[in-house]
Amino acid sequence: MIRPYIYGGIALALISVGIWLYLKGGSDNQQATDLNNASDYIEGTKDAQKSTTDLPDTDAGLIEWLSRPWE
Repeated sequence: MIRPYIYGGIALALISVGIWLYLKGGSDNQQATDLNNASDYIEGTKDAQKSTTDLPDTDAGLIEWLSRPWE
């Protein structure tokens, strides 16, 4: 008579552990994605800080630069 309750308790425990593992895997995957995106962002900002441009510093020079013939 008590055997169905034991089997039910074991089944409930297994289901609970399965759900917990599923949610833990999703959380770990999200953290890995966030870490990858953060490192890509840092790398991109470092590249942007190292970049140079041929834009002039003055407004008059900018107008000349914009009106130059495109190659």
